[in-house]
Amino acid sequence: GRCFSEDLDEGAFEVWFNRAEDNDFTWRVLLAGEAAGGGDQFRLEARGNRIRGRTYVGGEPQSLLAFVELGSDAWHHIALTFSRLGRSLYFDGGLVGGDELAMTIPRDSRLRLGAPFGEGTAFLGTIESARVWGFERTARQIWRDRFALLGAPDDVEAAWPLDEGTGPLAGDAGTHGFNLVLGDTEAAEENDPRWALIEDFPELAVTELTPASGPIEGGTAVQIFGTGFAEK
Repeated sequence: GRCFSEDLDEGAFEVWFNRAEDNDFTWRVLLAGEAAGGGDQFRLEARGNRIRGRTYVGGEPQSLLAFVELGSDAWHHIALTFSRLGRSLYFDGGLVGGDELAMTIPRDSRLRLGAPFGEGTAFLGTIESARVWGFERTARQIWRDRFALLGAPDDVEAAWPLDEGTGPLAGDAGTHGFNLVLGDTEAAEENDPRWALIEDFPELAVTELTPASGPIEGGTAVQIFGTGFAEK
């Protein structure tokens, strides 16, 4: 669906995913943006132990590639940030690649989770959530906030917790109401994506504490993520 309140000359895309065992050694699409004339403007993809951000310029793909410890049956976070100064690719909160290719997203562009608009192979596995930001996130913000709740700050263009569990729509937790449609239409179809019950995702915990001494009475709520404190 359409996911932008205005033309974006900078921004960020984030996806939490768990890849299924895959004997077909091909690039699988996690997220795609539609080009004005059809096909894809950009993609986030994974194959083997590689991930890439791919932007199409004049119909030719420009790939930002990284080798990572991907495997299968494990949760991972991927992010692509962009601006007029270039692109950056992140994996599990860490910067794994960057270049100087400028990227702009028109406001009437559509996004697709788990499948391309043009030729390509759909993702095989589970997507837990996705977010679109209206500004280029810094490396520290990507690392710090990758586990954060999908709330609705003003600079979130769209955020999909994908927690409905049933029905043809995935609601937008952002302020613009850009809901996702599962499949080609809102009607139930045989090839629609299936809702998945997720029991092993590394959820965050919120508690009253100080990082130095632990829980205290009357303390400030600090987010504790799966591997440590919010501050790096």
